[in-house]
Amino acid sequence: MTVMVYPFDVALERGWSTEVNTFTVENNLIELGLNSHETAIATKLDYRRQKFKGIRRSVTYLLRAADYARRVQYSLW
Repeated sequence: MTVMVYPFDVALERGWSTEVNTFTVENNLIELGLNSHETAIATKLDYRRQKFKGIRRSVTYLLRAADYARRVQYSLW
């Protein structure tokens, strides 16, 4: 076992990193509850205020682009 660096759902999608086969289904197997989009931590407005904007998000964009490229390569492999 290794330490999970990403949130659970993201880590499961990174098969090239975890060496775990991931399969996609057409319909959801599990439906989340009505309150699944709510949080007790902060409001959406609070969350938006904390996010970096413009050039400060460039590292995030580069990491996401690399992640998507790896995802495509893994899915075609």
